[in-house]
Amino acid sequence: MTWNGTTPTFESYTPAPNGSGGVDGRFVTTGSQKPAEASSGYAPPFNKVVIVVKASDLGLNPGDIISGFVSGVSQTAGGVITGLYDQMPDSLAFTGSYTVNSNQFCRPNNAPTAVLTATPTSGNPPLAVNFDGSGSYDPDTAPPADTIASYTFDFGDGSAAVTQSTPTISHTYNAAGNYGARLTVTDSRGAASTNTAQVLISVTAQPDLIVFNLTASNNQAKQGDKVTFTATIKNQGQANAAASKTQFKDGNTVLGLVDTSALTPGQTVNVLFNWYTASAKKGNHTITAIADQPNTVLESNEANNTRSITVSIQGNKT
Repeated sequence: MTWNGTTPTFESYTPAPNGSGGVDGRFVTTGSQKPAEASSGYAPPFNKVVIVVKASDLGLNPGDIISGFVSGVSQTAGGVITGLYDQMPDSLAFTGSYTVNSNQFCRPNNAPTAVLTATPTSGNPPLAVNFDGSGSYDPDTAPPADTIASYTFDFGDGSAAVTQSTPTISHTYNAAGNYGARLTVTDSRGAASTNTAQVLISVTAQPDLIVFNLTASNNQAKQGDKVTFTATIKNQGQANAAASKTQFKDGNTVLGLVDTSALTPGQTVNVLFNWYTASAKKGNHTITAIADQPNTVLESNEANNTRSITVSIQGNKT
């Protein structure tokens, strides 16, 4: 069977008395004739005639309820459909409630595209990285255009993903390694991005030497006393530290340098230095120990290598 190519006319019917003394709905409502859409046609695989009509032509608005449909029959001649008719205008062959939706609800929803940038993308731990997904976009731009409703950041380091309505966020990487940070965006109609938006974050391990503790054998020594300083050097970084030197100073005067052994991450070592105070002036002295002097070990933080204490020289030794 074939479609004759003529766009059908959709009509509304009003119940009225018929010639047999009864009432039926075979009477066309004046002015209700509306042409069906040109996409109407015959669907051979289903042996069905499909009539496409605008809801507005039927006097329907978004949110209206349709309480069922009547069935229809076709008239054919020579294998060609020549007419369509209501089979039982007074009854509903297809019952149930159907809600009329708007074109916005029914239109296709293409997936948005996620775009992710990060600054910086490499450095030493702890590495604070600023992520930005503001370049993400949605291809559905016809009014009313779709927008990006949410941003989901997966930092790639095992921490929980974060979903928020704003496109920027900061995250700190505390351990060395390479991390693939990803972004997924969701649009205002619920479609999620399917593209891969990823930035590789490289966190490089380095040692970090500090003076964890500094003590003196006598904080109130007399001139001529020997004062022994003990500096506890710790590697609080995430990589091995090569052998270095620890410097001891009295104010701006260098007292001496002491060889310091190599340290693994988290390891400590005590470095001792003897100060002979015969030529020291009476009064308070600021004694400073400086790890890795003069900066032979490349560290993640070169500004945390010192610790100071005060020692008082209180007169001649007798």
